[in-house]
Amino acid sequence: MKSRRTEKPNTSFPYKNFLSTPSPEKKPEKVEGLMKIISIWLPARLPRAKALGY
Repeated sequence: MKSRRTEKPNTSFPYKNFLSTPSPEKKPEKVEGLMKIISIWLPARLPRAKALGY
């Protein structure tokens, strides 16, 4: 079993690294996932986003 000390860095580091240096070429899956979340979350929070096309 992995200890929590090793699990926390593994789950937090990719997220921080992605925010600091996004690389669509290396991680297209995460980019597509973020685009899906943004496309669903933005219209819910900002109805005007649908009219603008964002």
